[in-house]
Amino acid sequence: MKTPSEVGIKNHYTISPMAVGLSHAWQSGRILPMNIREITENEREQLYQLTSCSDEAVAKRARAVFMASEGIGSTSIAQSLKTSERTVRYAVKRFNDGGAEALERRVSPGRTRSVSDSGRQSLGVRPSIAMWAIEK
Repeated sequence: MKTPSEVGIKNHYTISPMAVGLSHAWQSGRILPMNIREITENEREQLYQLTSCSDEAVAKRARAVFMASEGIGSTSIAQSLKTSERTVRYAVKRFNDGGAEALERRVSPGRTRSVSDSGRQSLGVRPSIAMWAIEK
């Protein structure tokens, strides 16, 4: 089995967390190093294009990968992008597994809507309200 450094994954923490006063946070598990593989120039260009994507979730994932490649921790990335640490780590994992293409939105399983948004409005159903409700 290859080591992480042999497959291109490296730990981007070059400064000890103890040296910058993060010993308590590091020991309590709030700050964990991000493992991200090397980004090729082609992937860097794809990520740059995704950061200006009209789909905000895709753009946020691309920004998270960019920030992780710069050595920024998942906690800081999550705070600056106003998302969860889990989302940041999942975006990095998706990038490590499948490259920039893996950050794009996947097709959700299940049946497609049979009534359009305009049809829902004419029925008096607001788009932000869930379709199912429990009536008493």
